[in-house]
Parts: sequence; structure tokens; C-alpha cells
Amino acid sequence: MINNSARCTVGFRRATAPLTDAQQRDLLELVDDRYDKAATLITSQLPIDKWHAYLGDPTIADAILDRLVHNAYRIVLKGESMRAQRAAIDPEHPSAKEPTTPTHT
Repeated sequence: MINNSARCTVGFRRATAPLTDAQQRDLLELVDDRYDKAATLITSQLPIDKWHAYLGDPTIADAILDRLVHNAYRIVLKGESMRAQRAAIDPEHPSAKEPTTPTHT
């Protein structure tokens, strides 16, 4: 059982392959346990139209997305990333060596 009073953030950073079966079940359990009980913040560079394929199994993906989208507020950030801005100022900064654009296809 998930502690529903705990804060929760799920990040899909550089999603390059679909989730494994175990990861899909874990994410579904997390989202399901928190549904209508606690806030869940999802951050991602992966466009929403790619989430279904990334989540893998269509049935589990539907269940996860239904629970996430039902009461969701979507915030889309625009503009250059902070990493790109920092790289322009200080090319030697460690974050300047990471890709500045999403790696999804």
C-alpha cells in the first residue's frame, strides 16, 4: 500500500524504450493507489501523444492514462530549456554536456 499523504513526482526523462512489464504494473499501482486521494505530479519531455506507446501494454496504458487524465491540469512549458541557457553562459558547466533537446522519436 502506498502512503497517499506522501508527495509524488514521476519523471519520464529521456524515455528511449517502453516500460518493462514490472515497471508498468508498478506505475499502475502507484497511480491507482493515489487516484482521487492525493496529488501526483508527472514531468516529461515525452509528448503526450507518445505516452501510450511508451507505457507499453495497451490495457495497462489505458488504465494509467485514464487515472492521470481524469482530473489533470496540463502545463506546457515553452522556450529554451534551462540547460541550454546555462550552456550558452557557461559551456563548461556539467549540464551543458547533456543533450538540450528531447531524445524521443
